[in-house]
Amino acid sequence: MIANPADTDHQTKQRLAQTRQTLWMLRPDVRSVCANDRSRFDLWMLTQGPEEYPALAEPAMIRELYRELSAQHTPRLIVGSLAVPPLALLIWRSRSDLSGIFDVNRPEGAAALLVWFYGCGLRELGLLEFISAEDLALLHQPVDGRQSGAIPLSKLMEVVWLARSDLKAAIDITQPAGASEFIRWYLVHGLIETGLIDVLDVNSAQHLAAQAPRFLYEHETGWAQEPAPGAVQSWLKGEGLKRYPLFEMLFRLAGHSVEAEIEAPAVKPARPAPLRHDGVNLIGHARSEFGVGEDVREAARALTAAGIPFAVVDIPPGSAIGQGDRLLEQQIGDRLPFGTNLLCMTAMETARLHADRGDPIFQGRRTIGFWPWELPQWPDAWRHCFDLVDEVWASSRFTYSAYRAVVGRKVRHMPMTVTVAGAASDIRSRLSIRDGVFMFACAFDGLSGMSRKNPLAAVAAFRSAFPAGDEPVTLVVKGMRAAAAGEDAFGQLEQACRQDPRIRLIDGTLSRSDMLGLLQAADCFVSLHRAEGFGRCIAEAMLLGKPVIVTGYSGNMDFTLPGTAALVDHDCRPVEAGEYPYAEGMIWAEPDIAHAAWWMRQLLLEPGKRNRLALAGQGLIQQTYAANIVGDIYADILGLRC
Repeated sequence: MIANPADTDHQTKQRLAQTRQTLWMLRPDVRSVCANDRSRFDLWMLTQGPEEYPALAEPAMIRELYRELSAQHTPRLIVGSLAVPPLALLIWRSRSDLSGIFDVNRPEGAAALLVWFYGCGLRELGLLEFISAEDLALLHQPVDGRQSGAIPLSKLMEVVWLARSDLKAAIDITQPAGASEFIRWYLVHGLIETGLIDVLDVNSAQHLAAQAPRFLYEHETGWAQEPAPGAVQSWLKGEGLKRYPLFEMLFRLAGHSVEAEIEAPAVKPARPAPLRHDGVNLIGHARSEFGVGEDVREAARALTAAGIPFAVVDIPPGSAIGQGDRLLEQQIGDRLPFGTNLLCMTAMETARLHADRGDPIFQGRRTIGFWPWELPQWPDAWRHCFDLVDEVWASSRFTYSAYRAVVGRKVRHMPMTVTVAGAASDIRSRLSIRDGVFMFACAFDGLSGMSRKNPLAAVAAFRSAFPAGDEPVTLVVKGMRAAAAGEDAFGQLEQACRQDPRIRLIDGTLSRSDMLGLLQAADCFVSLHRAEGFGRCIAEAMLLGKPVIVTGYSGNMDFTLPGTAALVDHDCRPVEAGEYPYAEGMIWAEPDIAHAAWWMRQLLLEPGKRNRLALAGQGLIQQTYAANIVGDIYADILGLRC
């Protein structure tokens, strides 16, 4: 099917709008430099963005962005017979070097800016190829009523004259002789000196290539008489080409090369392999040692259990996160052989990926966003993410409800696989926790938001539950990338932990085996979070047969039920400014510390209750989140049943 140009233009406009909003949200540094001016931000996207985001370097994207900036409505600034383009004024406002040189409130300053824009600026910014043929032709139209033989005084020539006080003082272009003298200077010196030869359109170049030899020949001979037949051609082949490099440049621009050009044989492009429809491209942080990286690996386990082929494309999330997990190393590559994409990353990272790499990953494939999210609503500033995918999978009913409020894409509630194979068995001894000491554990990642994970609440509940100081209990607070939460937040946590020698604060990345080993070593896992999208650590602890004390709110409520977990009461409160990204106007839970402390005492003192919760929780996770069970669901939804 032949693509409809109107449809293609619409798609480019839509992609540009999506990328613009993504980068606006992701680059507060650029917003600050641009003083939160959208036009100046667009200029950054046009001139510097392609170096960082290859998707912006695509000709269609640059052309559309150039067109939009060129079409902006700004007060008209007229120089001679030409208007200064809005893009030129935007560049001038954004660059102190230009605004310091060109005073656009004076005619000669505005003219000089226009000469710089067409002669240097567009070439410097890599935008020459995006000027429309109509705009180029307008530059070279004759100034009304000012003809000078076969070569008229053009609007662009007039602007050059207005910009040059030395030429204005020496030559009067309002007189025929002065106009002829200026045109000669412009052909011999001006076009090359100013760089304006780069904006000669083909028609203008052809006209000059045809007329300039005679014009300059007659000027040299003093316009004495009509040239003899063949005189101009002979002069051109001899003295003309030697004295005026312009001729060769004009001939080439006009398509009349002085020397025959040798064309390299065209290489026939290889035909891309057809897409396979029996598998899935898994795209995400496959090597990364954090929760969203585990999402990719668990999706791979589910597909493996269902016998569904898959390829993995690893998207590094940044230098702050370790890349040491090698579970999927054999499957990682650059190919996208299948017709279905499963993007196991945040929606924001999906938008960043689109801004970085453009459409090739997304085009022609069924694309599913398996996106984590931890709050009850979706932020309006990121609604455009939904336009990048065909459907969205939510790992919990809580997240499903947030996504469903965004109209326009299919949303499915899709469980995640939970596995715990390979847990290290020696963590208690490595931590020197003696037998008979009841070990509580909690965990957080500074990049996931310390306010959201709320380890301070676990510390407060522990100290409230066991105030004597001699109870046979300990609390291990496992942190990772704690510094990412900020010095003040981590400092408060350190101070709280130091006040009780039974509390151990560990900050560092553990291997998958050691992290599971920590959960295995614990007698109870505690999560007094303010919000969870799914709650993988909670589910893993339950699968390991551990009782869990958790806030009775958000994504974990899919599996932490009154009979499977110790649910802590809570109130809902607004998320405060700076507590969590993109959370303005939203709410989350504030767990009841006293109730959590009560549960800690209950589970220590009542082994029967503790064991009943642990067994019930383990059974629920086994029956709901096993790889073969989840894999069967994936196969049905994807239409890939073996």
